[in-house]
Amino acid sequence: MEQYYPLAFQLVLYLPFLFLFKKFVFAYLSREKSNPGNTDSGFMTARLQAHERMLVFLERIKPVSLFKELGPSLTITETLFLIQKKVQAEWEFNLGSQLYISKNTWELIASSKENVLRILESTAMGMKDYENSQDFKTFALINYVNAEDLISEAILQLRKDAFAIE
Repeated sequence: MEQYYPLAFQLVLYLPFLFLFKKFVFAYLSREKSNPGNTDSGFMTARLQAHERMLVFLERIKPVSLFKELGPSLTITETLFLIQKKVQAEWEFNLGSQLYISKNTWELIASSKENVLRILESTAMGMKDYENSQDFKTFALINYVNAEDLISEAILQLRKDAFAIE
């Protein structure tokens, strides 16, 4: 009987590990069965987050959003400088998102950014006689509304791309 003690000890020692290994394998296989097409969920998550970041970027560069934080005491030049600086900082922060966004959508986002800056700059250039930033904001909003709305097109394209990811 004493000859079986080492075997019994090994059995008692390995049985829990065998049970846990079996449980792990079955859990892994059931997870793979429930999610067969999603082999790289980390990449998909990163793509969705990139789309979300660019959607927030587009909302932030709308002139209405840009003007919210600026005080009325600034000159037109100061207002334009602060807006350009803010848009550029946002753009640089989100540059990594282009890895996960289609080329056409990225170009549309870049065009949207340039379009907003161009509208603001042309409005500022046309207002040399005015030094009131409130007038600048008003005329810039009017020019933005009358111009082609690339931001809305970019947002729609981002949404289409995001739904295609799923």
